Amino acid sequence: MKVTISDLIANDIVHHGMEQTSTGNYIESFEDYMKEFDDDSKKYLTEHKEDIFNSISCNPNIAEVDFDKDDINMYFYYDGIFDRLDKAIYNASQVLGENLEIDEVQEISDEVIYGEDLSRVLTNFIKMFKGYRMEV
Repeated sequence: MKVTISDLIANDIVHHGMEQTSTGNYIESFEDYMKEFDDDSKKYLTEHKEDIFNSISCNPNIAEVDFDKDDINMYFYYDGIFDRLDKAIYNASQVLGENLEIDEVQEISDEVIYGEDLSRVLTNFIKMFKGYRMEV
């Protein structure tokens, strides 16, 4: 199946929502989205709105989507939102019986990435991985 321009636009809308969400869903106004385009592009978007909305509905990252006039209310699968570290944190929380929200997972992820101990831990891990003697 060949990708259409409508598919690419839908993919852009979905990925924008995935980048912006901290709760698992995101509402995009189609009218606001169109403001970023020139007149010819706006005409295309208007003429192909139904195709674009269809493509959004079929996007594999979308668990559910509601269309209310020009609002696109997207609910995402966690796998599409999380990077590898987020997935590891979420899976570890599930093993502990904790049901973390997306923003909690991302807060923990930020603490891991930007925490003071990360550089030391990574340096020691790399040394261990490469066979260097560990410093205590």
